[in-house]
Amino acid sequence: MESTDDGFNDVLDVLGLHLTFQNSGNMYKDFGSMGFLGSTIEGYGSSNVSKVSYGLVAAEFESIDSSYRSAISVQSSLVIHPINCFGSEEQKNKYLPDLIKGNLVGCFGLTESEAGSDPSSMKTNFKEENNYFVLNGSKNWITNAPIADIFIIWALNDNDEIQGFIIEKNTEGLSTSLIANKTSLKISPTGQIILNNVKIPKENILPKVQGWKSVFSCLNNARYGIAWGVMGAAQTAWLIAKDYSEN
Repeated sequence: MESTDDGFNDVLDVLGLHLTFQNSGNMYKDFGSMGFLGSTIEGYGSSNVSKVSYGLVAAEFESIDSSYRSAISVQSSLVIHPINCFGSEEQKNKYLPDLIKGNLVGCFGLTESEAGSDPSSMKTNFKEENNYFVLNGSKNWITNAPIADIFIIWALNDNDEIQGFIIEKNTEGLSTSLIANKTSLKISPTGQIILNNVKIPKENILPKVQGWKSVFSCLNNARYGIAWGVMGAAQTAWLIAKDYSEN
């Protein structure tokens, strides 16, 4: 984590990335090589640092652009965290090393157009058929959806029980679209996910999910980084205002 400031000078070329997210794939590999992704978990190539260290990095990232903090928050708290906490050993060994290195980019499919901030109103559903689960529905305003290799998707069954699934890109019936012309967070791609009779092998269910408490565990984990990020953004705003008033 001592490389944070130096890493920003070398990697966070704000002017070069300000109007596009096309370089974001390389950005994740750069962040992974510096140990910023999934940095608080144990093993799988993680930096295994303290929560405070992670928070300081989040603040530094957001002091430059919230898109950067969003990148590490989504990858670490909403993709790596649920696989690490609720996944099988096979899933952890398969996905975590490459997510931590930034070789894979993930997204978290919870929010829907009609449900908004009330995830319990989601319409995305799953049914069990033979050796598969079949998912139908859509997710909206999903960070990284257009570039994701791994999708953590949440859906309800007929009994309104929630479950998490790992879906890989190019799975039949899975498609994404980009939300274009955003006025901010332009480095961070946001999109929609469509699930049309997507067949998921049973080994891709997150087996240790325990209802809504598991979902909110992910959200609370992400909010921790957001809180630190706000302090970084506030510091930058104060410094800009100070410089303006003095000059």
